[in-house]
Formats: sequence, C-alpha cells, structure tokens
Amino acid sequence: MNMSTVVKNFRFDSELKYPEHSGELFEAVEEAKRLEADPKTKRYTDMDEMWTDLDK
Repeated sequence: MNMSTVVKNFRFDSELKYPEHSGELFEAVEEAKRLEADPKTKRYTDMDEMWTDLDK
C-alpha cells in the first residue's frame, strides 16, 4: 500500500499526543544527568565489579 492510498483511505489525527509520565521519571532523568556530570561518580568497565558493588 503506498502513501497516497493511505491518505485517501484513512483519517489522520492531527493532534500529537504524548504519554503521561510521573514526576518520578523526570526526577530520575535529572539524577542521571547530575551523576553523569559529576566526576566523582564511580564508573565501571567490569560488570562483575559492578554486580559486586550492587550486592553490598
């Protein structure tokens, strides 16, 4: 089915809708940005080391 067929046969909703997100999601994104910018944040290159730290 080509695009002109789609346009002729289907109605498009002209309003864009975005999903609702909780404030908790935005807080998590801001926290991630802060951690990424902080040079003191521990970084991992070894997954085993990361899991060991998480298990503490």
